[in-house]
Amino acid sequence: MKTIKYLKIITALIAAIAFTACVQDDDFNTPVITEVDPGLTANTTFAIVSQMYTGSIVTFPEDSDLILEGYVVSSDQSGNIYKNVYVQDAPENPTLGFRIDIDMTDTYLKYDLGRKVYIKLAGLALSDSNGVMAIGKASGVDLERIPELEAPNSIIRSTEVATIVPKLTTIADVQAGLVSNSVLIQLDDVQVPVSEVGNAYANPDNTFSVNRNIISCADNSTIILRNSGFADFKNQLMPQLKGSLVAVLAQYNSDKQLFIRDVEDFNFSENRCDPLFFEDFANLDAWENISVIGSQNWYIDTFNASDPVARMSGFSGGPQDNEDWLISPAIDLSSATTPILSFENLKRYSGLDLEVYYSVDYDEMGDPSTATWTALNPTLDTNTGSWSSWTQSGDLDLSAAVGGNVYVAFKYVSTTSGGAATWQVDAVQIVEQ
Repeated sequence: MKTIKYLKIITALIAAIAFTACVQDDDFNTPVITEVDPGLTANTTFAIVSQMYTGSIVTFPEDSDLILEGYVVSSDQSGNIYKNVYVQDAPENPTLGFRIDIDMTDTYLKYDLGRKVYIKLAGLALSDSNGVMAIGKASGVDLERIPELEAPNSIIRSTEVATIVPKLTTIADVQAGLVSNSVLIQLDDVQVPVSEVGNAYANPDNTFSVNRNIISCADNSTIILRNSGFADFKNQLMPQLKGSLVAVLAQYNSDKQLFIRDVEDFNFSENRCDPLFFEDFANLDAWENISVIGSQNWYIDTFNASDPVARMSGFSGGPQDNEDWLISPAIDLSSATTPILSFENLKRYSGLDLEVYYSVDYDEMGDPSTATWTALNPTLDTNTGSWSSWTQSGDLDLSAAVGGNVYVAFKYVSTTSGGAATWQVDAVQIVEQ
């Protein structure tokens, strides 16, 4: 009898389950998970915290109530940034940024681009990490990464995700220290140097990081682009055209560096701005060095400049009589329309000014007097007491020379009565305006 009773119970249960399974009920929907804002309020600023660093690591006590708020501008999704989250103090026009070191991969899943985060400084530390202000954990006088399990309690997500507007700047301003590290920047009118076009972002054969370069079309200033050997895009080729670049600004010792989040940070779609001619005077092999009067000649100087320059001085135990020409090779302007010449110059000691000319009929036979030379009016250095007063010549119009070859000449003159200045010339270039 007990067996029959149990069978009836089991049968009833099966029937109930079957009935329930057949019921159509639209109330059974997928639950919606709503993220709750942590309800925190910042009580300090990037500027105040940054000023706390005076040369040695700053350790915040466990009971510190200091809270920062910032916006994530980095992403490690492509593998080019590793165990770092870069945070700046505003989504647009930031003034300061910090790098946060976390012992965690795939940080982009929790700390996504534009995410507002609150940084509880209790138990954390601040230090200068090779030129970048970084937040992590103190280990004696060193800064280590925040353990992954601690990160959610120290770096806390807000529900806000802002649109990050990169800070528009120039390579020159970055190199001059006018832009904070660890912020997202945009560089316009830049390109990869000719020597690096066709190179991969990093070495396909190993996982070492590689330094590439970005160059400004405006002034030829350069900055390092640091690419990881673990980046998903490391085998891809650097872009050939020019345009705009968005990147996180970082630093390693004295070198400013850029980190892209992915290759989409490049917007290079315009024709390149390579100069029609450029000379940085590693040597004088391509130039004619003609001494009309005197025993002194133009030569390459590496002592009084950070890199090689063309130098001429008519001083040898006193001012000497000299007339010395430094004439460029033939420069093809057959396809140019508005070519512009520019160069850098420096004058030391008293003496006559450097003269600058161009010619379209020079015969390359070593005698400048056989050609017709048109004088140019460059801006010349006037600070004769400094070795660092390099002066830009300004834009010198060569449009009258289009249609064939042009020759550019620097004429140096010194006299026993008028003095013998030292002149240095560098970065001679002709570009299409």
